[in-house]
Amino acid sequence: MIPVLPVMCLIACQPGAQLSTGGDTGPGTSATPTDTAAPTDSSSPTDTTDPTDTQDSATDTEPPTGETFDCGAELPEPQPERQVDGARAYKGIAFDGSGQAYGSDGNSLGHAAYDEAWTLWLPGEGGVEQLAFLSGGDLISTNGYGAGEVKRYTPQGGETVLVGDLGAYSVAIAPNDRIYAAGWDGAWMIDPDTGETTQFLVDGPPDFDRRSGPRSLVFSRDFTKLYIGTIDSDGRIYTLDLDSDYQPVGELQLFATGAGNGWHDGIGLDVCGNVYAVDYASSSLYRVSADGSQVEKLVDWSANSREFGHGLVFGDGVGGWRHDALYLPESENGKRIKEIVLGVPGAHSWDGEVVGVD
Repeated sequence: MIPVLPVMCLIACQPGAQLSTGGDTGPGTSATPTDTAAPTDSSSPTDTTDPTDTQDSATDTEPPTGETFDCGAELPEPQPERQVDGARAYKGIAFDGSGQAYGSDGNSLGHAAYDEAWTLWLPGEGGVEQLAFLSGGDLISTNGYGAGEVKRYTPQGGETVLVGDLGAYSVAIAPNDRIYAAGWDGAWMIDPDTGETTQFLVDGPPDFDRRSGPRSLVFSRDFTKLYIGTIDSDGRIYTLDLDSDYQPVGELQLFATGAGNGWHDGIGLDVCGNVYAVDYASSSLYRVSADGSQVEKLVDWSANSREFGHGLVFGDGVGGWRHDALYLPESENGKRIKEIVLGVPGAHSWDGEVVGVD
């Protein structure tokens, strides 16, 4: 077993608390950031790339409905991928629960309804990477390749730098709104109000047995585990147990190997416990069985690596964004978003009952 680094506080009480109109008011002792009104420009960003969309629609089958989903049945075949008209994303996509998908066009943050025009929201934010919403409606972003910041945005556009120069790439939100992030130098827990940061994994030894480290994160459906995609030549995926407060406990466990050649830009989970990972080194999408024993390559973009999806997230089932489909940002292909309908709901996008599993 590989021991987890003892938890240590790296950055204490960073400024960052703010008021949110989404219901999370933050601590009263901290200043509220100045809000900037959202621009009204609804034009799509200029793009010289125009890939051919050979699928008119991937919605000729309806998403699973009803109150149960049978994981004991044979998994359906993924449908051919298609481009979602209008929407833009660089390396991260976040759904706000009202039918809008948020993402970056490489320079600014914006949002779009399904198959509708992208609307500019916050200009000049650069190529922010992954995104996730807090329960109160504030948006969290990472920027590991730029200033290394983790930011928090109010719905009105006010922003706070929670942590600077962290180098985080991926982001996931626990039910108590604690932020989990991973990047070049390890993985961290971040308080969404103060920015206080605690590292729980490092890149390389002692947490990993060689020069590898965490890259992408997703919680299990019951939030008792954290799945960790890596930068590792064997395409390793790990799990880490969590306690009732979603704190890491125990030892890092090897879940699967062979999910690509070592650069997991995104990781996701369906209701049956199957793990999905996009691997930059092989320009491919993989599915790993719930027990980690089987690894299947679902899509190979190596013949045209521009079409590789630098991240993945299940839709939230609102406004055309299917809860049984993966959405992947094509950062090298016009910042477009592609859709791959799996026919299996995402672990956190559907709240029905799962049957047919032990």
